[in-house]
Amino acid sequence: MKRNIKILTFTAFLQVLTLTSVLACEPIIDKLMRIKPDVIDKYECRRLGRGQIRVQMYFATADFLKPDMVRRLRTITIQQVELIYSDFQMSSSFSQPMLNKARYQRLLEAIPQLQTNSMVLWKATAQTSAKNQVEAKKMFHGFIITARRPSSSSLTKCEMARMEEALKTVEIIVDSIEYRKVDRVRKRKRYTSMYLPVLKSKRVKGVLYKNKGIWNRPRQTYTQIDTVIRIKKIVHYKTRKVPGSKKYVSVGVVDSTFFKVMDRHKDWNNILFVTDVTGSMYNYSVQLMVWHKLNYLENRASQFSFFNDGNRKSTALKKIGSTGGIYHVKGDTYEDVEKEIYKTMSMGGGGDSPENDIEALIAAIKSCPDAEQIVLIADNWSNVRDIELLAEINIPVKVIICGSYSTIVNLQYIELAYKTGGSIHTIEEDITNLMELSSGKSIEIGGKHYLIKNGKFVVLHRI
Repeated sequence: MKRNIKILTFTAFLQVLTLTSVLACEPIIDKLMRIKPDVIDKYECRRLGRGQIRVQMYFATADFLKPDMVRRLRTITIQQVELIYSDFQMSSSFSQPMLNKARYQRLLEAIPQLQTNSMVLWKATAQTSAKNQVEAKKMFHGFIITARRPSSSSLTKCEMARMEEALKTVEIIVDSIEYRKVDRVRKRKRYTSMYLPVLKSKRVKGVLYKNKGIWNRPRQTYTQIDTVIRIKKIVHYKTRKVPGSKKYVSVGVVDSTFFKVMDRHKDWNNILFVTDVTGSMYNYSVQLMVWHKLNYLENRASQFSFFNDGNRKSTALKKIGSTGGIYHVKGDTYEDVEKEIYKTMSMGGGGDSPENDIEALIAAIKSCPDAEQIVLIADNWSNVRDIELLAEINIPVKVIICGSYSTIVNLQYIELAYKTGGSIHTIEEDITNLMELSSGKSIEIGGKHYLIKNGKFVVLHRI
C-alpha cells in the first residue's frame, strides 16, 4: 500500500513539473509562432557552416533522433536557432502550426536556457518541394543550432600567435621631440556625497538625498575648474607598414567595434581599460593593442586590467567575488602591456561562459583610483557571473559592447551601465542618457527597444 502511495506521489510530482515547464515556455513559444518562415525547395544539411549543429527530429513528430546529444547542448553558447520543416500535409486534419509548436516546446524543455536568453536569434524555414510522403520523409526536419566555438588552450595559443603577427605589422617611427610650455584650463567632474532625485520637478526645487535609495538616484556632480601650467613633451611620429607584412586591419579584425568607439571619443583620457581577454574576445584584444601601440606616447591609457575568468578554474571552483584571473599593468610602455595581455590569455580557458566582470572592475578601480574614465570592454555573448556585486561600484562605467551586431545587447551590461551612471557604446552609437530613465520607460539601442522595470531591463521585441 505504502509503495503504491509513493508511486502515485512521484507521478503527481512529475505531472506538476511537466505543467510548470510548459507554462514557463508559453510566452516565448507565442512569439516564436509569429515568425514568418523563409521558403525554399529543400534544405541541404551538407552545407552547414562553422559552429552549426544539426538537431534532427523524426518526420511528423516532435521527437529527437538523438535526445542525449540535445541535452549536451545545455553547456554551449547558442547564438541562433532555426526551425526547418516541410510543408507537406499527410491529411486534411494535419496541423503544421501545432507540430511546430510541439517541436519548439520539446527544444525549450531540452535546453532550458533558451527560455530566458533574449539574445538568441530565432528563424524558421519551410521546405516546399515534397509532393508526397516519401519525398517529405527524405527531407531534414528539426533545428539547425549555431553556437559559439568553445574556448580551449589550443585555440588560445592559435589566437595569441595571430595577434602577435597582427601587431608586428605596425611600427611607430618617432620623427622628433619638442618641449613646450602649456597653460591649460582643466575641467574635472567631481561627485559630492549627495544624490539627486529622479524627478526633474524635485531637482528644480533643490531637493537632495543622502543615499541612492531603491530608485537608484544619480550622484550629484559639479565641475572643478583650474589652470594647469606644465611643460608638454610633444612627440612627432608616424606609423608605417612593416615591409613584407599584411595590413593589420586585415589580420582577423572582422568587427571593428573598439576602433569605431575610440575614434568617436578622442576626448577620453586617463583611461582605465578593464578588458575581457577570454578566447572569444580575440578580435577586440587585437584592436585594443593596435590602438595602444598608436596612442601610448600620448598617455591616453592610464592602466589596463585584463581578466580571464579564473585562470583555468573549473566552474565548481569559481566563487563569486574571488574567481580571480585578473592582471593589472600600467599603460606607460607598450611592451609591458603586450606582455601582460599574453600572460592573461595564456592563463585562461577554464569552465563556462559567464565572466567575472564586476570582480574585475572592483579590483581595477581599487588599483587605479585616479582614472578619469572607466571603460569595460565586454563580451556581449557572455553573461556577468557576479552581477550581484554591482552595488559595490559607485563610479560611472563606460561599457563597450563587443559582438552585438545583428542581435540584442546583453541586458546585464545595460543594467551595469545604468546602475553605475555610465553609458553603453556599440559599433554605431553611444547611449549616454541611461541615468535619466525611470521605471516603465524604454530606450532604443541599435533598433531594439528595452524597457526598465523594477531596476531591470527587458527586451520589448525579441523576435
